[in-house]
Amino acid sequence: MSCSADAVSTPSWLPLVRLKNCSIIAKIPSSSSTAEYRSRAAKPKVRTGCVVCKIRRVKCDERQPECLRCTSTGRKYEGYAPPRQKRAPTNVVTPTTALDTSIPAIVQFNTGTTGEKRALHVFCLVSRNDFSHHFEPASWTQLVLQSAHTYPTVRRALNAVGALYEAYLRDEHKTHRSQGVLDTPTSQHTLVEYTKAVSYLSQDLQARRLPKQAVLSCCLLFIWLEFLRNDFATALRHLRSGLSILLDMQKSSSSGLASLDTAYRAILSICARLQIQATVHGCPSSDFNSSTPECPFQLITNPVPAFFSSAMEACLYLDAKIISILQFIRRKQSFEREYGTDASCTFEWVELIVMRDTYLSDLGRWKATLEHSPSLATGRSTEEPTFARLEIDHLMAVIFLENLFSETEMSYDEHNADFIRLLSLSEYLLNNLVIDLSIPVLSLDSGVIPSLFYITLKCREPKTRRRALQLLRAAPDREGMWHRDTMCAASAWKVGMEEAWQVGQPGEEALADLTSEYELASQIEGCWILLVPAAA
Repeated sequence: MSCSADAVSTPSWLPLVRLKNCSIIAKIPSSSSTAEYRSRAAKPKVRTGCVVCKIRRVKCDERQPECLRCTSTGRKYEGYAPPRQKRAPTNVVTPTTALDTSIPAIVQFNTGTTGEKRALHVFCLVSRNDFSHHFEPASWTQLVLQSAHTYPTVRRALNAVGALYEAYLRDEHKTHRSQGVLDTPTSQHTLVEYTKAVSYLSQDLQARRLPKQAVLSCCLLFIWLEFLRNDFATALRHLRSGLSILLDMQKSSSSGLASLDTAYRAILSICARLQIQATVHGCPSSDFNSSTPECPFQLITNPVPAFFSSAMEACLYLDAKIISILQFIRRKQSFEREYGTDASCTFEWVELIVMRDTYLSDLGRWKATLEHSPSLATGRSTEEPTFARLEIDHLMAVIFLENLFSETEMSYDEHNADFIRLLSLSEYLLNNLVIDLSIPVLSLDSGVIPSLFYITLKCREPKTRRRALQLLRAAPDREGMWHRDTMCAASAWKVGMEEAWQVGQPGEEALADLTSEYELASQIEGCWILLVPAAA
């Protein structure tokens, strides 16, 4: 049985409907019927109103304290939704996301108190003279600035260092002994921010919400802060913690040096340089001497490749080798203290000599690789400071080893040409590393102070060592653990003691200008330096 169109009562509001059990389609309403229905007027959506009216999709009268449209109909009034807060756009880095390697030179912060902004400005100002800018594509200071932009913990540590920088800018450190610099009015903010940074770091580590690169950034800032305070023992404890983190990261990764990102390489490089400083300095309260820490850099730098892809890669390989050499020298010194004059009669002594020769061969292999790396041959003109520092470090390591088993200091006379070369390279770096001479040059990385100091100690040619002492007086205020005034005082004491007989001699320059520094040297406390003497 079929249905007819006339038998079906079609509502005028039904546009097109297929009726069940019918073989025809209902008529489409005529234009006269559609004219009675108009489309809904377009109005902007309203996000305010009570909760019930929003659910019912009706217009709320928004009366206070209760909506009349709800209460008048007997509905339960459930109040108004809290106002929505606008979220500022932030670039949040998750723990599994690596830091961006395209780092701007300076990161601008728009938030913070006046003191925090001032500390940041001072940090950016002073860190321009850090030597790492010349040797790495992304220096540690740039990485710290990027991390501080995201993590309050790093920001607190940066504020502390910036406040301490300002004390140096005001020369307040010159009127205080050792760690007394924190007692000045300007640097009181340092203690507050330092305490906050440590507290933030402890909380973040417990909550596991801070990536390891941010933790290492805090570690570097804490090390630098303690260096500026002259509290080397605490600084080296921070360094040991950072090296432990790097070692765990490296053991859990099978990546080689070539696959490391720029940010990780920069952190690895500055930590290697700091471990060299710690081993050379020899602070007796540090466990860098009582127990040799495992070097995380050797896990990714052995063996030496056929060629280096960049100057930074060559630097990492050399730094790792120098760390091993310095640890070997400490081992040899401990062996001599244990066996005394009978040390040279033991079989272990022969093994030490063989190991020394092996290290010399390794240094020769590294130098040959550097000279035959095609990618570095074209970049020497633009990266000359980097190659100058590489040659300084390599040459000093060779002199260390070749004279390690000598029985007299006169063996260093055979290296006069090497000392002259060291002096020339150090003078070149001194003239090309510093960007702004109007502010104190404070660098976490070392530059020229160790090499100039070494020349004054070991070179017996008067003109060369005096020129080195003259350049040492013009060196930066501080290079990591090396404080210029302390090194000048120790050098002047050494030169004055060995050349005192030349005062007043015909044709010889008088050493009267060393008197004040000689007196200062007698007051130096807490300076333990690996001089590598003949019978060390």
